[in-house]
Amino acid sequence: MLRTSLILTIAVIGSCLNSSWAHEVSSAEQKSEFPERALSELSSFCRSQAGVLKAKKIETRTLRVTSDGCANSTCMSLLLADGVEAVEARSMPGGNPDLAMAPGTGLFRFSHADAGSPRCAWFDGLKKRLNDILNVRIDLPVPRGKCLTAEKIDAFSTDFLWERETEDAILVQGDERVAVRPEIEKVTNVETGEIVGLTRVFTMYLGTDRLSFGMGPESGVAQLKCQGELRPRQMVDAMTTP
Repeated sequence: MLRTSLILTIAVIGSCLNSSWAHEVSSAEQKSEFPERALSELSSFCRSQAGVLKAKKIETRTLRVTSDGCANSTCMSLLLADGVEAVEARSMPGGNPDLAMAPGTGLFRFSHADAGSPRCAWFDGLKKRLNDILNVRIDLPVPRGKCLTAEKIDAFSTDFLWERETEDAILVQGDERVAVRPEIEKVTNVETGEIVGLTRVFTMYLGTDRLSFGMGPESGVAQLKCQGELRPRQMVDAMTTP
């Protein structure tokens, strides 16, 4: 039902664009009719089917992630949430150790500390290596005046696991080719199997000259985000903030 309603919504927009917007360039008096109804349906779909769908209060300030170390899009962004004090992750062997997002292999607990603290040594070294190797200034998502710390642990201390999953893309064929990729972020109690937090985002890839958003037609592909009224990090805030 969800897949069908999304396809119908985009199909309606495509139909409106191909009919209501058609006009003779040579006629200065003829005006295009903006497809407000179709766009209203898409907005309604995003509000009801995307964004934060579940955010149950949990008794923890520590989350667990599946990323290799404290990668930007997972661990570091979660630490910016108001109610999260630490994120735990496993660092896997292999790869370039100079670019590793943990000071070794095994299990680590990541958190923030005041800049200048001896606990910042690993993070300061990581930033320098990233800048030297990539030959570009890297701004990692850490609050001003803070650094990222990594503490080796023997076992995970929290049962709450944060994950991101990408579902199969939906391809809408027609005069305009649109691919829609659903993506979910969820927090699961691994002890009970209960999903306590859930958010969904639809990324629409618009690949023609007539339909483009954000990056413009020169790139060949543009993106439109359908993420409802709340962003994924707000789910974590709602779950963990007292």
